[in-house]
Amino acid sequence: MKVVKIKKYDDYVRFSFSIDTENGKGLEFKTQCHGGITKNKIGKISFLHIEDIEYETEFKVFGEYTDYRKFQEFYKNLYGIEQHTKLIKKIEDTCQEVIHEKYPKEFNNLTMEDKKEMLIELIGYDKKTKSWNESDKKTLNLKEIKIGEDKKVYFTSNYWVRWIFKSIEGQDKCITNFLWDDRKTTGIEIHDVLNLIENN
Repeated sequence: MKVVKIKKYDDYVRFSFSIDTENGKGLEFKTQCHGGITKNKIGKISFLHIEDIEYETEFKVFGEYTDYRKFQEFYKNLYGIEQHTKLIKKIEDTCQEVIHEKYPKEFNNLTMEDKKEMLIELIGYDKKTKSWNESDKKTLNLKEIKIGEDKKVYFTSNYWVRWIFKSIEGQDKCITNFLWDDRKTTGIEIHDVLNLIENN
């Protein structure tokens, strides 16, 4: 085997944090957080995207470290398994918020205007004519479905369009499954994308 060419990309890095939290009831948590960061640019908007965060938590009960199973049993006996699940989620959500704060240019910290600019770029939206580039179907992951005799519905399964909608409160309801090419595809109707650009 002969190596012909190697190209290194610097748009992907890993991060690692150790975050200590407590709940004020004699319980302390030390969470190791690991994940990836990608550098991205859509139009004029440059941003970081944090992904695949993994959490490993150590539990301290009244000053004594205990393993996960013992802690789970202890907490479950006191408050029930549902409360234990909520506690773990709260620990991880708190850690995630801290990590996002450490990276001001992270996707979740983008403004609504930034996200609209990205959508404008992604669908080829023309602000003057208030129309979008229907011809650029390949880049947009644009698909059309025929409903009835003459009606067509256009939708996009573009990764970033979906992420933008997922990140805006109340807009995640626009993400839906479409039957296209005999399989289910997750996407958003172009009508909803235009509505977000023009009205929010």
